[in-house]
Formats: sequence, structure tokens, C-alpha cells
Amino acid sequence: MSWIVINSKFLSSIKINRPKVEDSTLTGKIYFAPQAIALGLIDEIGSLDHAISLADSMANEEKHPINQSRNKKFRTDEDKNDLESDSKLFQKWTRPAWMPRN
Repeated sequence: MSWIVINSKFLSSIKINRPKVEDSTLTGKIYFAPQAIALGLIDEIGSLDHAISLADSMANEEKHPINQSRNKKFRTDEDKNDLESDSKLFQKWTRPAWMPRN
């Protein structure tokens, strides 16, 4: 998968999940947290522990969209393959430097 495809998927995901973010904001520029909040790119500033706690509570909410999508029926095998390849790519990119990469 090329970086252009990955970038396109990333930008479309932002536009879907944060529709108020203007296209002029999505240039690759790095923002400080207060700027990112003002632009609607992030919701709050917190520690890693807070993020983990928040993710845990969201994962346990029955009505949270991420839990509703777990049982999503894929329209085609291609949709399922795209999700699986994206997941593998994400796992590869998010491994710490000391972990072996496949």
C-alpha cells in the first residue's frame, strides 16, 4: 500500500469523524495541543494514563461506535481484506523500536 493511499484514508477518516475541521488545517503541519484543540483536531490534553483509562472506558461502553462496529457485517470480502491489511499495517507502525518487526 502506497503512502498516498494511506494518507488519503487518514484524511478521509479525519473528515468523517471531525467534520468541522477545515481542509486548510489538514496540511501535515504540526500543532501544539492548545492550537489542536482550537482547530478541533483533538478533544483534550492529558497523560498517557488518562488516555488508557479513557480508551478502556470507551471499549466497555455498549453504545460506543467502536463496539457497534466490532460485529459489522462486511459488504464484500474486499472490505474485510482492506480492514485486515490496515490493521496489520497499523500494528507494524506502532510497535516500539525495540520490538522485532516482521
